[in-house]
Amino acid sequence: MSTSGQTIALAAASLVTLYGVQKILEYRRLVAQCGGLPYKVVLLNPVSMLSFALAAIRGLPSDVLEDGYAPFEEAGYEAYFKICLFPRPSRIMLHVADPDAIKDISMRRTTFPKNLEIYKGLAVFGNNIIASEGEEWRKYHRIAAPAFSERNVRMVWNETCTVMRGLMDDVWANAPEIVVPHLLDITLPIALFVIGAAGFGRRISWDADDAVPVGHKLGFKAALDACAHDMGFRAAFSDSVLNLTASGRRVRMEFEELDKYMLEMIHARRSGDKRDERYDLFSGLLDAADEEAGQRVAISDRELMGNIFIFLVAGHETTAHTICFALAYLALDPEVQDKLYAEIREAMGKEDSFNAGYEMMSKVPFALAVFHETLRLQPAVVGIPKTAAEDTSIVIRDSAGSPHTFPVPAGALVMLNAAAMQRNPRLWTDPLVFDPSRWLTDKETFNHHRDTFIAFSTGARRCIGQRFSETEAVAILCCLLSRYSVHLTHDEDVPDESAEARRVRREKVLDSVAGATIAPKKVPLTFRRRY
Repeated sequence: MSTSGQTIALAAASLVTLYGVQKILEYRRLVAQCGGLPYKVVLLNPVSMLSFALAAIRGLPSDVLEDGYAPFEEAGYEAYFKICLFPRPSRIMLHVADPDAIKDISMRRTTFPKNLEIYKGLAVFGNNIIASEGEEWRKYHRIAAPAFSERNVRMVWNETCTVMRGLMDDVWANAPEIVVPHLLDITLPIALFVIGAAGFGRRISWDADDAVPVGHKLGFKAALDACAHDMGFRAAFSDSVLNLTASGRRVRMEFEELDKYMLEMIHARRSGDKRDERYDLFSGLLDAADEEAGQRVAISDRELMGNIFIFLVAGHETTAHTICFALAYLALDPEVQDKLYAEIREAMGKEDSFNAGYEMMSKVPFALAVFHETLRLQPAVVGIPKTAAEDTSIVIRDSAGSPHTFPVPAGALVMLNAAAMQRNPRLWTDPLVFDPSRWLTDKETFNHHRDTFIAFSTGARRCIGQRFSETEAVAILCCLLSRYSVHLTHDEDVPDESAEARRVRREKVLDSVAGATIAPKKVPLTFRRRY
């Protein structure tokens, strides 16, 4: 080898050695930061945009949901650290499944603020209640809260029943049997149509001709559907990256179209209907924003659009996915399904479920319990990310319930692990069993469940649209199950199949994939007419 070649090789070897030494020192620093709490080493930061993009593209299950409580059981504590090597800089992430620690973290909002870095991609139309913190978040919450009124919730119930009537009377034509290859293809449009009416004030029917107005490239229905479907990709990639491919440019166009529609709606609402005649979220936010402008700091049209869109994302996918999982659980457990049907029939009396009205909501607690139990086992969002803003400490219990204090360094990521806490055997009896009746016990037990159930977040940041989602879900279950029973499509007996093999085969209907939210992978179900 020539002298110059030897020099280059030596320089390359030196760089590799230096990089290796740096990584070793960095790793030792991260281990020291764990302060004696057990840790695991992972290659990718699970809440990085790269991880979200890879999961969405490859259709992978969520590691957090798949692992459940197992890593905590292995650690011997209700928390453990993950050392995340990439992307740079390497960081540690504290996973927490201790309800007292989670309550403490949620109350210390200055010490453990929301990790806004993760949510910046959700501000595509403007900043909003999810992608904000501090005074800005308080402003958005103050304006948004009145929009989720009793009148809006009643509208959600009525519009959901209208959508379900259209599905069964017009699309299914009241057929004696309906085979659905993947139920998500039904629940996604249901949720989209409900958010279109109760969220945007624009009713969309199953057979509506989606006309494209002058100046637009897509109809409103198509734009709304496309943006809800492609939100993960829009959030993960910049405009410059999206412009590299035809599919990326189409995603940009979809969002530009919805942007135009929302601006047009703002102008039309401000110059049109009387306020006391409209109860959809868009109108409620617009009215509250206009009132706020005369009293305090105003909210811009961009911020208004950002907030209504985030309610679209939250109200569309999460409800659609959860209802899909709920019906899968009911197909797996006919006894629970029969109990729910009996409750629905008793609450309806002689009324058709579509005409029973919002008052029926309080008469079907088991239906709401089915929804909550589904979210316990299949949370739409597996964890709530925070960041330690300063060096601090936190009390964590071990597997025997004894408290221990551990340091949490500034800059550490903190994950309030919903998937683990909601399957924690110390907190839930038979935690892996689908048992909606656990939600219908005495008040003390219910409060215990409330503190250990964070599918709608926790503390001051608890989901502002929880009643919207619950009302929509209960209305869907009541309308659908009052007329149809639900069954697994592929549930034939297999010769010589063991009970365990049959259980595993049947429960594949609960398989999920990770993305912006946890989605059902494939849910083939059959609906049979009851009468």
